[in-house]
Amino acid sequence: SASELTLGESALLAGIISSPSTYSPVYGTNPELAKDRQEFVLNQMLKNSKVTGVTEEEIQAAKDQELEYRKQRTDIKAPHFVFYVRNLLEDEYGADVVRSGGLEVTTSLDYTLQEIAEEEVKKGVESANRYNLYNGSLVAIDPNNGEVIAMVGSVDYWNTEDPRVDGNVNIATSLRQTGSSAKPYTYLAAITQGYGPWTEAPDLKMSFGNYEPVNWDFKYYGLMTARRALVQSRNLPAVYTLQIAGIDSLINVVEKLGITTMSDKANYGLSLALGSGEMTLLEHTAAFGVFANEGVKVDTTPILKVETSDGEVLYEKEEPVSQRVFDEKQIYALNYMLCDLGGHGDRIGGNAYNVQGKKVCYKTGTTNGPKDVLTMMYHPNLSVGVWGGNNNNEDMPGAWGSIVPLKIVHAFTQRVADQYPVGTFTRPSGILSTKICTDTGKVAQEGVDCPSEASIYIQGSAPAKDEREIVYICKANNLIAENAEAAKKYDLVDE
Repeated sequence: SASELTLGESALLAGIISSPSTYSPVYGTNPELAKDRQEFVLNQMLKNSKVTGVTEEEIQAAKDQELEYRKQRTDIKAPHFVFYVRNLLEDEYGADVVRSGGLEVTTSLDYTLQEIAEEEVKKGVESANRYNLYNGSLVAIDPNNGEVIAMVGSVDYWNTEDPRVDGNVNIATSLRQTGSSAKPYTYLAAITQGYGPWTEAPDLKMSFGNYEPVNWDFKYYGLMTARRALVQSRNLPAVYTLQIAGIDSLINVVEKLGITTMSDKANYGLSLALGSGEMTLLEHTAAFGVFANEGVKVDTTPILKVETSDGEVLYEKEEPVSQRVFDEKQIYALNYMLCDLGGHGDRIGGNAYNVQGKKVCYKTGTTNGPKDVLTMMYHPNLSVGVWGGNNNNEDMPGAWGSIVPLKIVHAFTQRVADQYPVGTFTRPSGILSTKICTDTGKVAQEGVDCPSEASIYIQGSAPAKDEREIVYICKANNLIAENAEAAKKYDLVDE
C-alpha cells in the first residue's frame, strides 16, 4: 500500500517515473541512476521545505535508508534489447504513450540469432571464470541496412546479486574503454592523411614527451610496417602513428564513423591510440560495420515499425539511411591490413580468422588490468562486437582479447554464416601494388638488398623510393670511414 511506503521509497518511485525504462532499479537500462533520481527528489523536497514540511534530518535519513527490491522474473525474451528499444520509444513518444498506449512495435532482432548469441556468450564466460571473468556482451549488426540483429547486454539479465555481473546493466550501451580494438581508427586517420599499409611504424622503446607507453608483451621488434604493427597489435607503433596523423584527425575519423562519445578534444592525448577513449559496444560495432560496408555508414536501426492500437502507423522504416563517409580506397587500404587481403598470414589469433574456410576481418583489444577484453569481427555481410569483463571492474589475470572474446565472436560468426555468408572485398580502381622495404616503408629498388613484403597504396599517395646506400663505419669511433677500402682489409669497419 502507498500508505506503507517510507519517504525514501516514495522519493525513489517519484524519481523514476519520468523514464522508468532508464531509471528503474529492477529493469532499467541504467539502474544505478535510480539512487541519483531519488536524491534529486529529496533535495527538491528539502529546498521547498515550507511546502513539503520535511526536516533536514528526515531527508538525510531517507537518503541513508537501505532499499530492497523484489524482482519477479518474467518471461522477457532478449530483455536488454527490449528495454533499449523501450527507452528509444519513450524518447520519441513519451513514457505515458509507451506505458499505456498499446503500441505494437516490430524490431530488427532475429530471435534465432539472439539465442545463438546468448548461448555463445554464456558458454564463453563460463569457460573464462578461471580468469575471474564473469560477464559478457555481444552486439551483431547487418552493415548493409544497419539493423541490430542480436544484442546480449550481459551474461544473465536476472543476476543482480553478483556485482561482477550486475545483470540489469546493458554493457552494449554502456561506456567502456576498448583497448587495442580501437587501433584501426588511428591507422585509418593516418590513411586519410596520405599514409598507408606501407608506412614505417617503428616498434622501438621510446617516449612521447611525458607519455611512455609499453608493449603488451614488454618486447620490441624494431622497424616494421603499419600493416604488421596493426595486425600484431604493437602499442608503440600505434602511438607513433597517431603522433604523425594527429589527434584531431583521429577524432574526426571516429565522429564520421558514428561514435558520439569522443567530441571533447581537450580531454585526450596520444593514449587514444591504445583505446583510452570510452565508447559503447553498440557504436563500436556499428563503426566496424562501416569498414564492412566499404566506407558507407548506415544508421543503426533497431526499430522497423511502430503502430498504435488503432492500426495507425507512427513510423515505418523504408530505405536505409546511408552516407559515404570515407573513400572506398581508404577503407580498402585498412581492410587490406585487418582482413589480410595480401595473404601475409601473420595476424594474431591462429585459425580464428577462418569462417567456413574463408577469411574474416577482426581486431582484438585488452585494457589495463585487464579490466576489459574485446574482439570486433566483420565481413561484408556482418559486424559483431564482443566484450568480456566484470561490471565492478575487477581485474581478470590472464584474460586477453585474443583468448576470451575472440572465441565467442568466432563461434557466433561461424554459426550464423549460412544466413550471413562471408563475403569478399572488391579491389577498387586507384589501388596499386608495390613491394616495399619493411625497414623503411619505401619502395624496394632493383639492386637494393632489404627485408621486403608486398603492399598496396592509393594512387596519388605512393611511398617514396628506397635509395639506400651501403656505408662503412669505423669500429673505433663510429664515424663514416674515409678510407673504407683499406679499412675493410683489416676488419676495422662495420657495414
